[in-house]
Amino acid sequence: MKSCRFAARSIAAALIVLFMATGVSAQSTGLISGTVTDTSGGVLPGVTVTVANVNTATVGQIQGPHFYRWDLSLRKNFRVSHYRAEFRADAFNALNRVNYNNPVLSVTSADFGTIGSAKTPREFQFSLRFEF
Repeated sequence: MKSCRFAARSIAAALIVLFMATGVSAQSTGLISGTVTDTSGGVLPGVTVTVANVNTATVGQIQGPHFYRWDLSLRKNFRVSHYRAEFRADAFNALNRVNYNNPVLSVTSADFGTIGSAKTPREFQFSLRFEF
């Protein structure tokens, strides 16, 4: 009975720590290239373009969308006669949060600056391992 209470308290403490922790974020960089033209389509020689993030005043870098993902795994070991078995259930992106890919950075593309896709949604994986 005491071991059950200890296990329940341990799981509760672990969950509290997990929910208080911030997600993992990733910053990505890219390259912007192309030519600058005037309204008539003529190329403007010697023109430079500077990209700056107004939040951080970082020049030349673009920050992509943040990436948050929670992976969970549950395992149960049990005996079958004199053999051992392990059942495992894994959930990847368990909270099913949408994680967007980086924006299109090619200035010649009609989709410049847009995000057209997302990373994988929630996935489950189950396995059974049998030792004899």
